[in-house]
Amino acid sequence: MARLDGAKHALAFSSGVAAISAVVQILSQGDHII
Repeated sequence: MARLDGAKHALAFSSGVAAISAVVQILSQGDHII
């Protein structure tokens, strides 16, 4: 996946809930999601 997009890294999740949970854990206070 990463190679197809020209990215260094890629993540894949089995569900949308798992993806949202991972993003929320990575964010710090004051970060913004666009």
